[in-house]
Amino acid sequence: MSKEGPTLVSRAQLARYAGVSRAAVTNWRKRGPDFPEPADAERELFDLDQVADWLSSRAVPVNARQPHEPTGTTYADRVRASIRAQGTGEPLPSSAPDAGGEGFDKTVREVERLLWHALDGLRGYFPPSESCYLLLDLLYMHAEHTDAWRELLLHIESPSGPTDLPDDVTALLRPRLSLSLDALGKKDPYRALRNIALIGSGDDRTEKLVIAFDLLLSILEEDRSTGILRTPDSLVEAVVGLLVTDTAPSAHVHDPFCRTGEFLIAADKRLRNGSSATSHRLSGAGGHTDQTRTAGMNLRIHGVEADLLTEAVEPGLLPDLSPADLVITNPPFNARLPTVFGPPGSPPLDWPTPVRRDERCFPYGLPPESNANFAWLQHVVTMLAPNGRAGVLMPTNAAFSDHPDERRIRSAMVEDGAVEAVVAFPSQLFPTTGIPVSLWLLRSPAGRCSEMLFIDAGDLGSMASRTRRVLLPPDIDAVHAVYRSWKRGEALGNGLPAPGRAVGIDEIRNRDHSLHPPSYVTAGHDPEGAGAQAAERFNQLTRRLSALEGQVPETDSRVRHLLKEVHRWIP
Repeated sequence: MSKEGPTLVSRAQLARYAGVSRAAVTNWRKRGPDFPEPADAERELFDLDQVADWLSSRAVPVNARQPHEPTGTTYADRVRASIRAQGTGEPLPSSAPDAGGEGFDKTVREVERLLWHALDGLRGYFPPSESCYLLLDLLYMHAEHTDAWRELLLHIESPSGPTDLPDDVTALLRPRLSLSLDALGKKDPYRALRNIALIGSGDDRTEKLVIAFDLLLSILEEDRSTGILRTPDSLVEAVVGLLVTDTAPSAHVHDPFCRTGEFLIAADKRLRNGSSATSHRLSGAGGHTDQTRTAGMNLRIHGVEADLLTEAVEPGLLPDLSPADLVITNPPFNARLPTVFGPPGSPPLDWPTPVRRDERCFPYGLPPESNANFAWLQHVVTMLAPNGRAGVLMPTNAAFSDHPDERRIRSAMVEDGAVEAVVAFPSQLFPTTGIPVSLWLLRSPAGRCSEMLFIDAGDLGSMASRTRRVLLPPDIDAVHAVYRSWKRGEALGNGLPAPGRAVGIDEIRNRDHSLHPPSYVTAGHDPEGAGAQAAERFNQLTRRLSALEGQVPETDSRVRHLLKEVHRWIP
């Protein structure tokens, strides 16, 4: 895997590559007398090549194989496939430099090594998440504010340590971090900063900074307390590819809940299409100050200029922005409506009597206080310019919710022509939740609706690990192809690259304006064909059940034997 020296991995990283639990890796080491010893005993890091060689003789059990893994697949095959598919163990961002070739892999390994050394230098001084935030701030300072970076280095090496830092330095650090920077001046004043300097140096510094930022954000995303939840890169590519292709280069693109800026970065890349001579405008808002700060830094590191609002914009409070040609967003799922505050100093008001609310905020009705899904959908529609379009990721249940207020709003949006299409994506795309999601393609209301497109992409994608699914380029292309065929007015018959169906408004009305793609796509299929598929699936499950029943006696015998062994050790 590495031709420039060993690639070192922890037990947790190895478990992620192999699609097993950390306990399984521990068992391999305990019970396998020839399991490789740690290459770095102090930090218990293993040489990935040595471990992969050891795993090459261990086949994945039949009941643990993924659908795409053939008979005879070994854990070494799975580890190597994970690395090829995911680069560093997680899907590489679509906004990152093109992932491919030995040169890029070498750069990733170099950046990963420097980051781990930097994080190791901060161990014991900060919690892990705070260490990541500090490195993000330092990377950004080194990349974008070289004068402040030099001043920080001067203060770090001074006898008094990094105390009384200049204002231009502390302004670039989160307040809670600048107060604790004396940790960098102890023991080895340059340990963390030296590695940051190496990442931000050389002809490929931009590429390395992007990789470093993405790696740190991936680490932060694993800690749910940070609140960082990025939209998966393959999903970003699928959504942006549907919306940006026909957009004029002078478009205004807005993300009202921009997370770490992933949609804006991908939109900027597509709008430029290899050219910097565009006049498009990007804008966004974050969930809170820390998120907005991180998003702004990530955008700048990627070379993207965007206007980020300094205050969070909640659904129901429109920002002071010009209408957008494109709105692309992944808002919080199934969250409660936020409390809306009055003028400074006034107490919060109970819903549904908010102040400062624009009359356009909820043109289709007030959503329930317990769920803001339809507040976000209406918020997006009201931000669109004439002929504007939008893509909003929603939990699948929003498409068929029976809540009276949500059903009424959904019906009104459809009848007003505000909903163009709905795409159902598979489950397990997100790292912290397994729920399936849908993409709502919205447009500036036309006043009427005659037809909608439904695409069922729920069976697309491949399992990159035991718990994560990734949309591969052919999957993304399949969704795009169905949508573009429909936009061209072509008939959507059999043989589509992804199941899709154009549905007239009368059928949608008959279904109480439910917008769940599988129900419409299945209804449009040949019932006899569907029955044959169901029968085949039933037969497969029956055969599987018979095989499992045949293993019951052997399993019972094994359990009885183990219980006897246990009783020998229990007085």
